[in-house]
Amino acid sequence: MILRFLKIAAFSTLLCAPVWAAEPVEPPLPAAEKLLEDSANAYLNLESYEGRSSVISSYEMTIAGERNDGTQSAFADISWTRGGAFKAVGVDTQAEKLVVTREKPDAKAQKESVRDGKKETKDYETLEFAIAGATGISAGAFTTIPAALEGSMWGYPFSGKKNTLHTLRRESLGTRECFVVESKDSSGARINWLWIDSQDKLLRRMESRNSAKMFEGMAEATKDIPDLSPQERDNMDKIKNPSCYLWFCL
Repeated sequence: MILRFLKIAAFSTLLCAPVWAAEPVEPPLPAAEKLLEDSANAYLNLESYEGRSSVISSYEMTIAGERNDGTQSAFADISWTRGGAFKAVGVDTQAEKLVVTREKPDAKAQKESVRDGKKETKDYETLEFAIAGATGISAGAFTTIPAALEGSMWGYPFSGKKNTLHTLRRESLGTRECFVVESKDSSGARINWLWIDSQDKLLRRMESRNSAKMFEGMAEATKDIPDLSPQERDNMDKIKNPSCYLWFCL
């Protein structure tokens, strides 16, 4: 009788023993190369796009012997249809208003700028040349998303296949879960961080830090941009000792 009681008691103890849940294991991070490829394809597969690209830039540099530090901002509201029209309207820190339009893919593009009440309009053979003419802080706002949508070179955010690439982490931007990809060029002159949406693979943020090497030979690199003034080209040659240039777009 006593033996039977002990067996029942032992069996009851086993039934009441707590069951510990296993620690959740996060899936491995996707490869950076695959994320960039997926994001590039996501833009090329879009049939239409509407959104705002905002840029903030902090810089420290010397131009023609004078220290020139500060922060600037700009934005561009972009409307685009594949095989159809393109329009981007934006304003920068200097209150310059820019409007870039194109009626259809094989048509010329127009850029209209207004500063200090003075309006200028210019035609360009391609949309890429028109948005490349958006210099300074406006360049990031006007070039990054259109370049991704059309696969054009100027401002293309997914270049640098020879760069050192890493997927750093998962990170939430508002309600969006993103993968953060770091891209370093071989010279160390530039580091990009891209926040790629885990669901639709579109860019939600991009941040870039440039060292002094990025500015070396800038005048030579921009010699084919038709919209730069002689003063702007001269200033590019005189830039010395820039420590950083930081911007991001949403």
